[in-house]
Amino acid sequence: MLSPVVWPGTGDPRASPQVVAEWGFEDPHLAPWRLATHYGKARKYHSRVEGSGDGRALCIEDREGAADADVRTHVAVRPDTTYRLEAKLRAYDLSPETADVYGTIFLGEFDYLRADNRDENDATRWHKELPRLAGTSEGWDGFRYEFRTQTETRMLLIAASLGNWGRASGRLCVDELRLVEVTPPERGDPSTLVQQTLIAGELRRALRAGPPSVYRAALRVPERGRLRFAIAVAGIGMPDAADGIRFEVELASRGELHRLYTRHAARGEGWIEADVSLEAYAGREVEIFFKTAQSQRGLRPLPPSGDQAVWAHPKIWAPRGDEDRRIFPDVILITVDTLRADHLGCYGYPKNTSPSIDALAADGILFENAFTTVPRTTPALASLMTGDYPRQHGLLTLVDVLPGERRTLAEVLSEQGYATAAFVTPSVPRQSALWQGFDVFDDRVHSEDRSARAEQVAARALRWLDAHRGERLFLWLHLWDPHFRYDPPAPHDAAFDPRGGQRLSIYERLDRGELKLGEVYFENDLAEDEIARAIALYDGEIRYTDEVIGRLLERLREESLYAPALVVFAADHGESLGEHGYHFEHGAYLYDASLRIPLILKLPLGRRAGSRVGDLAMIFDVAPTVLSTLALEERLGSPGRDLSLAFDAGEPLREASFHESGRRYFAQNPRRYLEGPAGHWKSVREGNWKLIRIPTPDGDIHELYDLGADPGETRNLFREGDPVGRDLAKKLDTWLAGFGELTGGDEAAEAIDPGTAERLRALGYMD
Repeated sequence: MLSPVVWPGTGDPRASPQVVAEWGFEDPHLAPWRLATHYGKARKYHSRVEGSGDGRALCIEDREGAADADVRTHVAVRPDTTYRLEAKLRAYDLSPETADVYGTIFLGEFDYLRADNRDENDATRWHKELPRLAGTSEGWDGFRYEFRTQTETRMLLIAASLGNWGRASGRLCVDELRLVEVTPPERGDPSTLVQQTLIAGELRRALRAGPPSVYRAALRVPERGRLRFAIAVAGIGMPDAADGIRFEVELASRGELHRLYTRHAARGEGWIEADVSLEAYAGREVEIFFKTAQSQRGLRPLPPSGDQAVWAHPKIWAPRGDEDRRIFPDVILITVDTLRADHLGCYGYPKNTSPSIDALAADGILFENAFTTVPRTTPALASLMTGDYPRQHGLLTLVDVLPGERRTLAEVLSEQGYATAAFVTPSVPRQSALWQGFDVFDDRVHSEDRSARAEQVAARALRWLDAHRGERLFLWLHLWDPHFRYDPPAPHDAAFDPRGGQRLSIYERLDRGELKLGEVYFENDLAEDEIARAIALYDGEIRYTDEVIGRLLERLREESLYAPALVVFAADHGESLGEHGYHFEHGAYLYDASLRIPLILKLPLGRRAGSRVGDLAMIFDVAPTVLSTLALEERLGSPGRDLSLAFDAGEPLREASFHESGRRYFAQNPRRYLEGPAGHWKSVREGNWKLIRIPTPDGDIHELYDLGADPGETRNLFREGDPVGRDLAKKLDTWLAGFGELTGGDEAAEAIDPGTAERLRALGYMD
């Protein structure tokens, strides 16, 4: 990754004051100003109004006695910078004159490129303290407001508004409006301008770039060096004013300036890839300039349109040799949502569900007793990426956000020069911040589109692999097809179900609204043969997913990438298929149907191929094991262990493991007795023994199982005073005491925003 000394804009950044934007409204071209009417009808127009240079002004008029409208535009600004907004305002022709009508300038700060923004309203942080021009005015009043932008701000929304909540009509005119930069920020680390940027549904790390802007980087060009980057234009509002942005890359060497790249880009084009050869400058000390400028119509610059330019992960790279590939092997991480280990052939399943995964296990090391931390996707995958329990990394439910200070596997590998990309499904929402450290985070496949399956996700991953051939690669592929509803494509729908091609009757009842998901999961009334069909379709989903994984691995073999790579295969959690009255779901209970996961590690060049390890492994062991395999000194996670301790040194990984249930989303759950985090189940496993604790208002219920004699957890052996149960309960208490109490009403449906609730329903997590 380049480390440019960057300053957006031209000239001396400490020159003050600077006029950022200015409107006298003499020019009849008003494209950047759009009218937003909230009540009744209003119009914007130019008018000659006495008192402001006797020139034109921008006016907004209500014509039907329902004044509440504004005209607005957008201006690109810098974060953490002091600005002054100035204008002249005049409100008149108000009816009735006694109405409490106001005219003012409204100001909103936003960064609409942030990953968690769904639209302009989500992104805007409105200023509340701006002055108002109230009532009738015989002349022009001056407006002056000074403020400092927040660290996330990249754009201002400026609106001139006439309003009284629909109780009167009138006119507001604005003139001599300008935005002045008073105090620029101190010159600092340009990496603060690198943020996750969402363009066309694809999230990338990118440098914000005005326009106008100039980014500078000084470096030595390596042998066979190349410059790789992507560009894009994002925008909001005023598309009629936008005419795109000009991107240029120039290189200064030995007193000469060479143009390497030029491209005009506009909204709607998405990410545009570029890969430029620098071989002509090999071995030289050079400066590279990344420039953006607003496009022009004729000779006249366009007014601000709201367009924002971005450069995505610019990087100098050179095709690597065998030695680099040996020291820094490619890392391929494949995770499958809702996959039970005991439904794979390599774990003893008699049906042929997983020939490709079985072949991977034969090339690698299979962990026979691997478990997740929480049987819910985002907390479990956060454990995989950080090496910690959810109580440590802070992402406890499907709707939580991984704190920015938490280091992830992707961040560590990115700092080691790896190109990093994640191709995932909506069960890994970008709002969870699991994108940390990824150059590319692609979750464009939507769960409501049942044709968007594993093959579409894998196809995008393969295109990325092709584009980044020759670099150090960290690829994460997450597939979710075995998730309910089980609906494998042909021919896999008939692979294990003799009535393949026929939908389960339960799906029709759900579609007609006769049945709720909570009733399917906890009050299932399917006949035994229908339950068997559902399990057969679940197996068909596994076989289909296995086929897609097989094609991906075969491509790696064809490109000679498979043998030298480190390949990790795992699931986030399992799936209950009727055990303990819990059907086709996961997260609420802590039986092994949901907790046990497959975990396979293929080491570079097939070291220890075909090994099996019986030690107690956890999903959070993945990150420290990857770092150890790459001989990197950084550790991730305190409970996470390097799995090579077991397969190389023969040391036990751990004596015990601890687990918690997920958030409650269904009122039909008969075994959640307390609301909020207090009602979460907890469990501890040691050797063949497992204790489950279920909180109730009258005290905790305990279940104790001897997994060696009763792997299905059907016989509760807990008795008060029993030494095994007592000792395990103490270990669980000690583990919990190491963390603060969980607080908050995480069960309240009203606490979930409508967008998140819609996503959870699409994923089958809410009725």
